[in-house]
Amino acid sequence: FAMADPKSDAFLSAGLQRLWGANALAFTRNRTIAGGDFTRSYHHGLVMLGALAQTLDLDVTALPDLLDILDDHTWTNLSLEDLLTVAASAFELDGDVTNIVLEGSVVNRSGASVVELADSVEAVFRDADDGVLDDLEDEE
Repeated sequence: FAMADPKSDAFLSAGLQRLWGANALAFTRNRTIAGGDFTRSYHHGLVMLGALAQTLDLDVTALPDLLDILDDHTWTNLSLEDLLTVAASAFELDGDVTNIVLEGSVVNRSGASVVELADSVEAVFRDADDGVLDDLEDEE
């Protein structure tokens, strides 16, 4: 669907897009969409999956250059060694990475809009203890 949101600077046509930099950030910041915070969270995941796909199109030897770019544009308290370990682990993924958004609703608490997670997400947290989510539908 098309986006035209001056608050986030998201001005995108409907259909498949290749996003980078400012328009990727605008896409993930747009709050004036159906589904609100939940759709926005889904969009965050889409951008992360796109970044992962682009990274995996490269060779692992590109990691130092990628980490240099990351260092110029982000902040983290991870050491360079930890960042390299995390980044290198992306090349060990079997490609079965899924974008999920936890279920919930938006409620008003003391005048503030708050996302309240559904009770059903407890199963996701229990399942994620090993870093891998099993097919939750099989458990129901």
